[in-house]
Amino acid sequence: MPVIKIILLFAVANIFAQNDVIRSSATLKSAQTINNYRQPHLDIQLTSVAGTPYDECVITDCTFTECVSALYGGGLYTRVNNNKKITVNGTNTFKSCFASTGGGWHSIIFDGGKMLIQGYVTVTDCFSIQNSGDGGGGMLIGVTEAESLLTIEAEILFTNCRSSSSGGGMYLYGNVASLIEI
Repeated sequence: MPVIKIILLFAVANIFAQNDVIRSSATLKSAQTINNYRQPHLDIQLTSVAGTPYDECVITDCTFTECVSALYGGGLYTRVNNNKKITVNGTNTFKSCFASTGGGWHSIIFDGGKMLIQGYVTVTDCFSIQNSGDGGGGMLIGVTEAESLLTIEAEILFTNCRSSSSGGGMYLYGNVASLIEI
């Protein structure tokens, strides 16, 4: 399937005010800054949806500041499967975000999904508030099921992140059928 890159041209605030879910190929870039105090996070689900011919989403040079979610990923929530790929590159920042799990970013890679993290990621003053189970104050990444792959070729800096349960900076998990390369 082709990789089609779409640059989001509408105002960033509109993404969050409507709580849209991006379900196709997209490129977030050009130092987009997301300041979102009350609305849920940016939700990217690059999963098998009938009629969706896209394979990849690229996130480049984005800043998530003071974002909040009642559930997953205060700044960013991503899900990817079926040989589709999410690439995060450039310089991406999560600052003062919180959620139940994955205070800054919560990502699930499953059933053959792929994620590549390159460049620089800074996560500062983010926290998760889940009292038991998964945590990930700054970031939570889960890699499950056969042929799922997470590759980290980035410098990731966690500063002053905390969790009420597991992983103050990062909570990373996988199972025997998945692969995590760092």
